[in-house]
Amino acid sequence: MEPATSSERGETQPSLDSGRPPGWRLQTHGSKMVEQTLEYQFLGQLTAELLRRGLDYEVLRSDFDTSGYDVVVEANGVTRHIQLKACVQGGKASKVNVHSALASKPSGCLVRMRYDPDSLRITELGWFGDAAAGPLPDVGSRPVRHSKANIKQEKAIRPRLRELRVSKIERLQDVLELADRLFMDPVVY
Repeated sequence: MEPATSSERGETQPSLDSGRPPGWRLQTHGSKMVEQTLEYQFLGQLTAELLRRGLDYEVLRSDFDTSGYDVVVEANGVTRHIQLKACVQGGKASKVNVHSALASKPSGCLVRMRYDPDSLRITELGWFGDAAAGPLPDVGSRPVRHSKANIKQEKAIRPRLRELRVSKIERLQDVLELADRLFMDPVVY
């Protein structure tokens, strides 16, 4: 006869997750999956709104973040190169990193998504950009440093990234307002 296991005896093992907030594992161990989930959710909401408006659209996704954008969306005669930034609801970050190459793209812009870490639902959208067909506003010249030091304890400069203060990102009410910012004539908003 096999000896009873601890679970069969009604004993519980201490959880490695005890004392940690719900959703912490996704934030720390599945950040790429979280980003992809938020990207799909964002594109689903945006394209649904474009369909409601009767607009045809095209979506192109970037496999690599070497040109400053994550997705390209074309609708209403406007092509937008969009860099997506995710931030957990309640996060305290005062700046985001913007790829300098985004400024060279037609109608480059940044969309910031705050999300609930438990449900992974987008709770707030933010916008940094110009009117349809306008260039990316100036993000400044302050370079970003690596978060980890090298062997000499120096934090190297990341020359292709610039720091943008979160206070420059406009909070939007919903995806309807974002669709206006992305693809409508500037007089609409």
